[in-house]
Amino acid sequence: MYAIEGNLSTDSDRQLEGFATENGNFLATASYPFYQPDNIWIHEYIHTRQRFAPIAGAQWTTEGTATYLAARLSLEQGLTSPREYDAFLARTTLLSNSTSLNQVDDRSRYAYLWGAAALSTMEYELSASNTSVGDAVEFMNSQRTVSQTELDRWTDERTRDNYSLDSVVFAQQQPTPRYLLGPSWLSPQDRHLIPYLQKPLVRLASLAFSLLFLHSLVISYTPYSITGSISSLKD
Repeated sequence: MYAIEGNLSTDSDRQLEGFATENGNFLATASYPFYQPDNIWIHEYIHTRQRFAPIAGAQWTTEGTATYLAARLSLEQGLTSPREYDAFLARTTLLSNSTSLNQVDDRSRYAYLWGAAALSTMEYELSASNTSVGDAVEFMNSQRTVSQTELDRWTDERTRDNYSLDSVVFAQQQPTPRYLLGPSWLSPQDRHLIPYLQKPLVRLASLAFSLLFLHSLVISYTPYSITGSISSLKD
């Protein structure tokens, strides 16, 4: 692992925070935050553990598994919160429903975002057989080359109710993430914003606003006079 200052891309118009090399090393921008689900350090390390070559519609798995597992491991190690994890998965809504996962290459944003969302549900379904996405990566590594059909067959054998990963990957719509926290009716846009509301400065600003609002209510309050009301009735 090498921590490097500045942009790692040779293209000035492109920001590159990290990349893995063919000999099992990886580089990452030294100032990149560690305590977040989008953890470039874990992401690039996972790339050094991938030994499979995805083919026939499975190209999305290279970045999809690295992105999802980086977020999941960050959560399990206390480097991010469940709310931040959910907000990260909710980023799938940033992409339009104009393609499907089996049609994208490994560098597409769909591979990163939609791939992570699809794998979050796959992880839940795999729990029926006490297996995980990590086990899926082990399977793909053992195959050297793996197609989408082979990955779906492996998943189908280990999930409840004959879960079909193919139906998610081939659909031209955003995959529905498996969130950790409710409520279930909360929209992805709201989930995306919730972590920002937990920031200390935002909380302080909310408290200040609430106090100002209560103060304005007290100032504008006019006491109701019972005596005056009785006198007006006598008149």
